[in-house]
Amino acid sequence: MNRANQISTLTIVSWIAALLSIIVLMIDLFIRLPSPEKTNRNSYQNDVNYEKNPNFNRNQETETENESIPDGCCIATILNSKTIKQGIALGYSLNATNGFRPKSFAILTSSIPESDLSIVKQYFNVIDVTSDLSNHKYEQYFFWSHLKECSPVVAVTPSGVFNKPPTKLCTAKPFSAVSKKGDVVFFDTSLMVLDPNMPPPDPKNTDFKFSKFITRNIEWNPLSTDLSVEDYSNEYIDFWLKYSSPTFIHFDDDTFKKAASGNEKSHGSQGLYAIIKRIILGAKEKHPEIFTD
Repeated sequence: MNRANQISTLTIVSWIAALLSIIVLMIDLFIRLPSPEKTNRNSYQNDVNYEKNPNFNRNQETETENESIPDGCCIATILNSKTIKQGIALGYSLNATNGFRPKSFAILTSSIPESDLSIVKQYFNVIDVTSDLSNHKYEQYFFWSHLKECSPVVAVTPSGVFNKPPTKLCTAKPFSAVSKKGDVVFFDTSLMVLDPNMPPPDPKNTDFKFSKFITRNIEWNPLSTDLSVEDYSNEYIDFWLKYSSPTFIHFDDDTFKKAASGNEKSHGSQGLYAIIKRIILGAKEKHPEIFTD
């Protein structure tokens, strides 16, 4: 009987000790929790974003607010009379990102109607080089010669849209680019982070296209592949989009036309296409006079 009483006492003491341990752990956990106000605010914003856009990724990585961003960072693209729609969609996408927006420039290589130019100027500072085309073998060299006040220059194709603020691109070390579909030799010239004060290679004695010449003749730093993604058919991209999202998405003319016409499907990633279509249709709704067939 005494032994039974002794066991019961030890059991009770053990329970009390375990309960005290749990209480201590709960207090420690409560202290470590983030501010409820901040948590609720973030959760609410995610819900708002999701309601506005079902493709919004609740787990999407947020840009670092305290990251040092160079004051001279610029976004730049090259436009001509055939790429005005794409350029306006690009500018619209950059303007629509909820965060850091650097200065933006459009280098104009052909004349366009004044009505179109006025809309381009809503998103870009325009640099007209139509009288200066013979000075460069490659039109991309205008990024170096006409943007000396920028550092760095994030040079992008007009056939693309921003899905997130370009914070990480502006803090990248020039010369940087994303590897071309995992290729360790060639990079994708659709997005390049460059220093306009560091002269590019001299292309005098070559017949190579710009993409082939520049990847062979400049030392580059690989950017994270999620910063610039090409819209192509790959089942893993749609899986990846469940957990992350790209900063910049570039695409071909066919994808742009399908998105602008509101087609439901594309030959590429359906997840990326949904983002592309949402942005392009947003630009079309704002500027219907530009997107007429």
